[in-house]
Amino acid sequence: MLLTLPQETVNEVVAHLRSEERALRSLSVVAKRLTEECRRHLFASIHVDSRTKVARWCDAIPPGEDGLSRYVRLLDLDGWSEGSLSPSVLLPEHLVHLRSLTRVEHLKIRPLNFYKFSSGDLVDCFGQFSSTIRSICIRPTGDSSALLHFLAMFPLLESTLITSPVVWRKSEVVDLPDFVCRGDLILKACKIGDGENILSCLTRPTTRYRSLGLGLVKVDNPAPLERFFRVCGGSLESIQFICCFFSEYRPYP
Repeated sequence: MLLTLPQETVNEVVAHLRSEERALRSLSVVAKRLTEECRRHLFASIHVDSRTKVARWCDAIPPGEDGLSRYVRLLDLDGWSEGSLSPSVLLPEHLVHLRSLTRVEHLKIRPLNFYKFSSGDLVDCFGQFSSTIRSICIRPTGDSSALLHFLAMFPLLESTLITSPVVWRKSEVVDLPDFVCRGDLILKACKIGDGENILSCLTRPTTRYRSLGLGLVKVDNPAPLERFFRVCGGSLESIQFICCFFSEYRPYP
């Protein structure tokens, strides 16, 4: 009965089963017209949190732009740069597999310790995603200019989620990339105060965010927020505060 339906209807039926892995696996071998749609959901995301999973993927999935890797839309690197995963693990022997992920739109990296890796490592690992990535989720630590250079790799970003950031500035004079911060910005579990903070880092003359969301954020000094609102005055459409704490600010005399 299912195989007699129009392909669009078949695709809708398969989509309703996208969370049922066993059902999708079974359907994928029933008929060729089901295989493509089932694989699109079965391989939509990769969650990698160990060397073992990297090895399993590389052993099971042959590299190539026309292979199963083309179905991946979400690449989730959990534990990256803490030893279990790092550029030294992904490069160079696994680089051909990484570059087979030609349609990745969503990238998650937790944590992302910029000070451990060179900018060349980041470009080698993620530079090929520059024309496809639409959203990122990161937990960054390191120099604020390194963070900006990383974001500049993805000019089509529509959503940026940053959790528990620890950023600092090496010096007053830095080589900052020329790019526009745009789309939706969500900051979670951080503090905005007098020193270097994530909001100040992202507030530049070219900042044009469409929305700002703050969750579990402590605001010790409202000045960075005020500057952000001034810079994004012509582009900002919505603001959302969830469980935010605003301290009484008393500037130094």
